[in-house]
Amino acid sequence: QYPATDGAVLDYSAFTATLPYMVEVARIKIRAHLADSPLQPVLARMLGTVVSSLRKSLAQHDNQFWHKLSDAIVVHKEDLLTKKSNLSPEIFISAKILKIFTRNELDEAEHRREQDAEKRETIQAILSQLAKKDSFLMTPDEFDSQFEPYREKWPDLREMFLAHYARPAGRTGLPAVLNIGEDYLYRDHLYPLFKARHREASVELREYYLSLAERILRTNNKDKVTAFTGIGAFREDIRELLTTEFPVLSDMLSKPRIVSEGIIHYSTKVLKVTDMDRVKAVLERFFESGSIRFKHPDKLFDLPPQLLFEEAFKRQSWFRRLMLKLFGRYDSYLQTLNSVSPVDGVDPGQSGASASGMSPDSIESGRVRPYRPSMILPAESVTESAVRRRKQAGGPRRYTMKQQDQAWDEFKTAYEKKKTK
Repeated sequence: QYPATDGAVLDYSAFTATLPYMVEVARIKIRAHLADSPLQPVLARMLGTVVSSLRKSLAQHDNQFWHKLSDAIVVHKEDLLTKKSNLSPEIFISAKILKIFTRNELDEAEHRREQDAEKRETIQAILSQLAKKDSFLMTPDEFDSQFEPYREKWPDLREMFLAHYARPAGRTGLPAVLNIGEDYLYRDHLYPLFKARHREASVELREYYLSLAERILRTNNKDKVTAFTGIGAFREDIRELLTTEFPVLSDMLSKPRIVSEGIIHYSTKVLKVTDMDRVKAVLERFFESGSIRFKHPDKLFDLPPQLLFEEAFKRQSWFRRLMLKLFGRYDSYLQTLNSVSPVDGVDPGQSGASASGMSPDSIESGRVRPYRPSMILPAESVTESAVRRRKQAGGPRRYTMKQQDQAWDEFKTAYEKKKTK
């Protein structure tokens, strides 16, 4: 409280501006009066310290020390005057100023510590809400709503949360909170989310491409589908489909380093796996061996295009299969499909799961299957070199796609006429 001034108006802003100067002057005066003074040992005993420590503290600005010293000078004024009768009144005035100032400073610091502790507890509670999300992902609106009750009290709470949890502690490692697209994700959930979305996409992509292959065989590709015109085209078509139909998974696939660290974090921190060979085996299910580069999408989602075509072929009626074989259309499709060799060194007929040697669930069960080469189809039936050898050996004549379409249409017209007779 400021003293009354009998109606006079005090300029408190000017007082506040000069306060630091007054405090510093008060310190200087106390230092000057205590320099080489017989009061030093007396005050050191009052403060429970030694003279050398007292002198060291006098040269510093620690509020805790100056509050204790000024309080001792004010409380023990009479005792100090008996030790030194000619002690200047300035030291007691300076002590009163410092006692009030340092008390306020210490109280404000304590209030800030309490506020910071309360804010830390609050952002930890918000992090806990994110960690409890059954669907793993928290939308931007839901995320922002977590801070709405504290908007007036702590307008910087959201920024504090992101500074604490959305930035990695070092050059490596994951922050506690990740952005997947526009959504927020707790790091313990990264691999479970990736695995679940990968499994879902694998099933849906397989059904989609099986249906697509069936339609191509059933309609002679009247829709001019280009997905099966080569392994490169097939992979690109998968990537485009992921972007439009599986945006969350597509975003994670654009962050291979984060996903790999998420797998390592989940394995070692959540599941407490200590065998790094098991962790490596899970990584190699999704990544090229020895790198953090995702496998090609046909391997990653176990979509061997030739096997998809063969299964689609088996789903055709016996008559349709006969016609496709008779006119060489089926072999022509396979030849077009394998017109570009894969660049990852794995046979087109080998599935992504076989190439990796284990499923992503193996680490949870504690079992890792040894690598066993897949024996799906002999390479002779699919490679370009085999096709060339058949041509050189004088095999059956190869018709162009236009000739095959024309022959098929003529045969179909003749067959329909015969049925109506």
